[in-house]
Formats: sequence, C-alpha cells, structure tokens
Amino acid sequence: STITNTNGATITITASLVEGSGGSSAWDATLGSDGGGNLDVDPQFVLPLAWTTAPTTTGNLRLQCASPALDAGSNALLPLDTADLNGNGNTTEPLPLDLDGNPRVVGDTVDMGAYEVQVQSPCVLSIARADANPTNAATIAFTVTFDQALTGVDTGDFHLTTTGDQNGATIGTVSGGPTIWIVTVHTIDRGTGSIRLDLVDDGTIVTANGAAEHLGGMVGNGSFSGGEVYRIDHVVPTVSLSTGVADPTNSTPFTVTATFSEEVIGFTQDDLSVTNATVSAFIGSGAVYTFALTPSANGLVAVDIAAGVATDLAGNGNRAATQLSRTYDSTAPTPPILPQPAVPVLGATTYTFTVVFSDALDIDPTSLGDGDLRVRGPGGFDQAATLVEVYAATRATLGGASAPLRATYAIIPPGGNWDVLDNGTYTIELVTGAVRDTAGNVIAATTLGHFQVTLRMSLYLPQINR
Repeated sequence: STITNTNGATITITASLVEGSGGSSAWDATLGSDGGGNLDVDPQFVLPLAWTTAPTTTGNLRLQCASPALDAGSNALLPLDTADLNGNGNTTEPLPLDLDGNPRVVGDTVDMGAYEVQVQSPCVLSIARADANPTNAATIAFTVTFDQALTGVDTGDFHLTTTGDQNGATIGTVSGGPTIWIVTVHTIDRGTGSIRLDLVDDGTIVTANGAAEHLGGMVGNGSFSGGEVYRIDHVVPTVSLSTGVADPTNSTPFTVTATFSEEVIGFTQDDLSVTNATVSAFIGSGAVYTFALTPSANGLVAVDIAAGVATDLAGNGNRAATQLSRTYDSTAPTPPILPQPAVPVLGATTYTFTVVFSDALDIDPTSLGDGDLRVRGPGGFDQAATLVEVYAATRATLGGASAPLRATYAIIPPGGNWDVLDNGTYTIELVTGAVRDTAGNVIAATTLGHFQVTLRMSLYLPQINR
C-alpha cells in the first residue's frame, strides 16, 4: 500500500480497508495514524479489478454477502448530504443514499465501500479445500458452503482459475447439499500449477424452501472467487550427494551433504546405503541434510540414496541419487628408493641424482619440489636439493598412475665445483612431510642413501730435455 502525504499533515485513517496496512491490530505506522476499525482483508467484491486498470467503468465493486466489509464502517464518519440527494431539504443530515441510490445504511451500521448491501440474499460463505495441500492427486475436492439451503447447484455453476501446467484441469462432479456441497476436480498429471474453484452465478441457483430467491438476490450477483487454492505438484524431487574432500582422501570422518531439489519429509539416516563406512552426526530438514562417514578400512567408501525414500510435501517420491564415492587411504607412502648414485666428476659444477617414489595409490606430483631432499657431507656441508625434472612418462610406460614416479634433483658442490677437498661420504635425506600421496598421507623423514666422493689430484711434472 502507498498513501502519499504531500503537505506534511498528520493523516488519521479510520474504518477503512487498506491492503497491506495490517489492519488496526497490526497497523503500519508509515501509512499514518490508526483511528481504529481498519481492516486488511479481501473485501470480496462481486467482480474485483486490479488497481492498475483504473480509471475504468468495468468490474463490480458491490460486496458479496460474506464480505468482511459488511456493517464494518462508521456511521459517525458519513459525510453530510450537502447535495440533498433525497430531496428532503435537509443538507445537514448524514448521507442517505449509496452510489446506486439505495439507502446508505441498512441495519445498524453502514457497510464499507460505495455500495450498501440492501437485502441479505442467499450467498456463498466459503469455498475451501477438502484435501491435503499441496498435492499430486489425480482428483481433488472443494467444499462449497452456502448460508442457507439452495437448489440448482451443478457443474455449470463453477469455473476453474488455474496456473502453470494445470491449465486444462476439469470439473468432475457436484454432490451433497442443500447447504454444503462437494465439487471434484480432475488435475493435469504433469508439472506444477494451482487450481482455484470459483462460483459463477448464472441464475440457476435458488433457495430450496419457500419462494425461489436467486443467489445474491439477483442474477449474476452471487458469484464468488475468494476461495482457497490448491498447489498441484507432480514434479519428482531429485537429490544430489556432495563432499568437500578430495578423491582419494585420508580424512576420517568426512562430511557429506544430501541436497534435495525441494523440501522433503521422511528422510532419515536409515535411508542411507553405505559401503565400507559408518554413519554419524545425521542432521537436517527441508531440502538439506548432512552426515559424517567414518571409513571402516582402506578402499572404496560409497553412499547411495535409493528412490522413494523421501517425499515432497505433495507426496512425490524422490529419484535415486548418483552414488558418491571416495577412495580412503590412511597408509603413508613407501619411502623412495635411491638407485646407484653417479660418481662425482672432478670440476663439475652440479651433481644430479634420481629417486624413485612409489605408493599403493599415487604420489601427488604437485608435492614434489625444491627442498624435498637435503644432502649432508664433510665439513658441515648441508644443502637443500633443487628439483630438476619429474619423469611423468614413466607412468604411462609402466602402466598408469600407480606406477613409480621418478624425479631428478641437483645440488651445487661445495665451493662451486668438485675437487679433492670435497672427498668424503655424502648422505641424501628426505625431509619429513615434504612429499605426500594424493590422499594426503606424507612420507616420514628418512635417509635414502649415500654417495662417495673420491677424487684424485693429477700432478704433471715438466719434461726436461738434455
């Protein structure tokens, strides 16, 4: 609702029906001051129109017999009859006529709106859902309640207002009476949408006792479109499983999330089918559930959700989830092997050596780098090795990702090149935590092996010719 105050005056609203105001019981103070007696409900016009159609002469803003605006106005707020509408010469009396020229007040209290209901004719009190909502049922039912016994009620008196995939739904049967009637409707077996049952007064519904009186007092005046709405849902919910851990993993336990495409009910821990793991910490509601999987042993850990274990609010059972699986590996990789190191060459400025990594699953190549290995030797020599190359081709040659991984490292000799002063035993050590497998298990610090430097100095004596 929007009420505009252009001059800053204090606005007090009394005995009015203002959409979105909250009514006097929950008044929105941004609209002005509440003077009491205000409503925020459907006025139940005979033929309502959207405000965006104004100005217009179409529609029918007279009140239906069950309107909450009946007798809800304020007699004290009726304007004076300054135009002398009834011609009695009294221009200081309250307004005597409504917009139709009928008496402005019938009974004790004036109605809200421009028209006063003159006679309490037979009318529809309500059209309510008779079944659960939302629903995926092929047939639904509405309960139509009149204020008194009526006859002539049949399928021709009703119309369906539908949305979405329910366009094309049809009215089935009308039964019961004379005051309360049941109307069945055949839904469309696909998609989603809504169905509302409206009564369209064509003059055939009349009182069952005494003189026949038309619904609403006159033909066309008894229509009703303020009933309850069914939400029809034939869409089967889907569910996906996800986790934040990599594959393979050494995490235990690890969290899995089951996400449904819509709110579901009836989903419990017992609906999980788990391989090589136990389930704990199951929580969730609506569309999202989480739980923890604790692997029982190294190997494949898997979880499935079968079809039909949960239903949406309309009763549609879920589709089966695509299996989520992770390979669990808690075993540290095998320490690398140092094949026979090369013999250092006198004067060489670098020294390279190759190590072979292997693991039941896979060494993570991205964990290899400078500083994985340290070389220690005589005279306090201690240097981090530089990674030169990883031989990925060896895996393709030897049969895939689980084949050994060969890597070459290099150091710079003491003093920048090898000479006899560097002779001695050198030890190659793996730094703890430097290399890991793809599950995250690291290799502990270990000595890979040694190489010996045994260089000789060459002496050249000058040749003397006599």
